[in-house]
Amino acid sequence: METPRTTYILIDHENIHSLDPGEIEGRAVKVLVFLGVQTTKLAVDDVQKLLKHRAQIELITISGNGKNALDFHIAYYAGRINAEDPLASIRIISRDKGFDPLIAHLKNRSVEAERSEEIFGPPRKRRVATALPPADARVERVISHLAKIAKARPRKRRTLASNLAALFRKELTEREIADLIATLQSAGKLLIDEKDTVTYRL
Repeated sequence: METPRTTYILIDHENIHSLDPGEIEGRAVKVLVFLGVQTTKLAVDDVQKLLKHRAQIELITISGNGKNALDFHIAYYAGRINAEDPLASIRIISRDKGFDPLIAHLKNRSVEAERSEEIFGPPRKRRVATALPPADARVERVISHLAKIAKARPRKRRTLASNLAALFRKELTEREIADLIATLQSAGKLLIDEKDTVTYRL
C-alpha cells in the first residue's frame, strides 16, 4: 500500500492570526505554528483547537527580535523538512509575498510547495496523470539519466529515490521507485551496501 505524502503546514502567526488547523485528524498532515517572542498569550479558543490535534501540531517560538526573524525560521524549517522528507508537500501560510521566491526555488527543485493565505484554501483542480512508459522503458530512462549526471549521482539510497521521483515528475509511487532501484540492483547496474551507500556500474 502506498504511503501517503505528508503535507507540512507552516503558519506565520505574526502574519496570519487564525490558528484553526481545520479537520486534520487521520490525515498525513503536520502543522508547525511559528510564534514571535512577543507572543506570550494565545486565545483560549485557539488553544482548544490546537490541543484537539496535539500529536500533529508543533509550536515554535523563534529566537530574537530581528527584522524578518520569523521568516528566516520558516525558511530554515522548510529546508530541513525537504532534506528529511524529499517527497513532502510544503505549504507556507502567510500574506507575506516575500516567501514567493523561496516557493519558486523549491518548485524548481521538484518540491511540491506553495504559499497561501488560508490553511487549506479552495480545492485545487486535480492534475491529469500523464501516460507512463512501460517498466522496461522506465529502467532504460533511469540508466540514461544516471549516465548523463555521472558527476552528480546520488550517493545514498534515499537521495537516489528522491532524484528518481523528480525525474518522473512524482508520477510514480514510492513502491514503484523502490522497484526500479531493485531492478537496477538485480541487473548489476548499481550496488547498495549495508550503509545504504550506492555504487554505480553503468
